[in-house]
Amino acid sequence: MNQSLNNVINSKTTQDKIELLFVQLGLAKSEHLIQNIKLIRSMFPNINIHCIISEDSVLENDLPNYVNRIVYTPEEEVDKLFSASNFDLDFREGYWRYTLERLIAIKFAFIENPESKFIHVESDVLLFPSFPFTNFLNIENIAWLPYDDTSDIASLMYFPSLEKNLEFTEHLMSMLLSNPRLTDMQALHKLRNSFPARYFLLPTSNPNFENLRNPNVDSATKLNAKFEGIFDSLPIGMWLTGIDPRNNFGFTKYFETEKIKKMRTFIQPSEYSLQFVNRSELLYQNNDKYLKIYNLHIHSKSKKIFSSKWHSEIGRLVSLSSRNKVYYEFSIKLFFELIINNLSKGTLLEYMYNSPPLTFVRKINHYLKRKYISN
Repeated sequence: MNQSLNNVINSKTTQDKIELLFVQLGLAKSEHLIQNIKLIRSMFPNINIHCIISEDSVLENDLPNYVNRIVYTPEEEVDKLFSASNFDLDFREGYWRYTLERLIAIKFAFIENPESKFIHVESDVLLFPSFPFTNFLNIENIAWLPYDDTSDIASLMYFPSLEKNLEFTEHLMSMLLSNPRLTDMQALHKLRNSFPARYFLLPTSNPNFENLRNPNVDSATKLNAKFEGIFDSLPIGMWLTGIDPRNNFGFTKYFETEKIKKMRTFIQPSEYSLQFVNRSELLYQNNDKYLKIYNLHIHSKSKKIFSSKWHSEIGRLVSLSSRNKVYYEFSIKLFFELIINNLSKGTLLEYMYNSPPLTFVRKINHYLKRKYISN
């Protein structure tokens, strides 16, 4: 550990203070991030909000004044690490690199704020008014959320101290150096299994809701007693608020039970009915028992949800969810944005070839050919 970090640690004062941290690296603009920050501020005006950004980030002028900007510059060893990576670093303007590098960049927030306790929130995660900030004060370990049998997810991560974060960064860098093909989700899963006494899982199940439980996750979750409710890593939000329409040619798909089952996530979100109470609390219901859901991972990046009318949209979707049938909504604006984006990248023909209309035509053509041959 270098001398500057030692100085920061030695000057650390004890302060029970939970703060929120977003990390948005690269030059891409993220409209839902700005919307989410404003929404969080309206819900929790006394919570300090920080955002780590890259140099020359377009977000510099977009972030509200109450957000503490932390400019991140990768250290030489980090640049070397990613230059050795076998991932396509051009995909979605550096997506693979930045999803990993953001976990390393969190250290910079602690160096500037050594007394803080940070909850890292991904840009598309909605926090409900009941989010249990004070409960985190009793947790001494870094904690995050599970995804499936081989992956964890950074949608919500708790870092109780600078010291714990430095240890985490050291473990992560060491693991990536030995296996540069790891994704961020795979790396978190491996870290948790390599250091089970250091890294915990936040609760995603409850004894009163048996169908949400999973033996592998439950045995690794040591924080159930700290919380009354559960956290959503991705599947509940994806099921209720839709799958990203950028992945579906402008179509947002809601209540995709079968698709989420095929993803083999630990939680199957359609197992219990949802209730939206007092325009503020999302609950699972099991007969006369209720289970609070503290957050939703909004995979669709819905602008309606990240707005002042979020409760109306959540209420609408909860009402629709009672049908338990796949529901579609189409955005012509987003579809043309995707067309223009692929045109600029020279990938329009490939994109259109895989679009639903042409896929349908190919299936019909394939069926007719088979029928003709069989005759």
